[in-house]
Amino acid sequence: MHTIYTVHATTLVSLMLLLNAAPAHAETYRCISQGQTVYQETPCRQDQQAAGTVQPASQPTSQDSAAARTRLKQQQEELRRIDQQRQHETELAAKQQRHIAAKAERQKLACDKASLQLRWAKEDLRQATPVKEAKARQKLKRQQEKTNLACAQH
Repeated sequence: MHTIYTVHATTLVSLMLLLNAAPAHAETYRCISQGQTVYQETPCRQDQQAAGTVQPASQPTSQDSAAARTRLKQQQEELRRIDQQRQHETELAAKQQRHIAAKAERQKLACDKASLQLRWAKEDLRQATPVKEAKARQKLKRQQEKTNLACAQH
């Protein structure tokens, strides 16, 4: 049993040494094989044409990272500002819509009231005695003008 642990420990140490020996960023070889570009980790074979190597991308510097964080913060602030502006404009538009609706409701009520008074003036004219007919006609004419004014579309 002791021998098994020794073999496993030796294998494990050998594997760790092998992994540590491998470069962290291996080159990638670009080869042309039968008119096709092929990328591989080993050098080009004899039946392939070497087209160079591709170096792995370098890690960003601390300056690059700081600049990216600064840009991110600026973009987040700009997004927050745009969202606030949009929300303000939405609230303003809703307020204007409520104002327009209230004004339209007031105008409708005024028109309805004037129409009702016009109907009453017509009834008064029909029921007027010959002595009061001229006064009832005048009242009807004036009420017609008020109704036209109140019910006109602005």
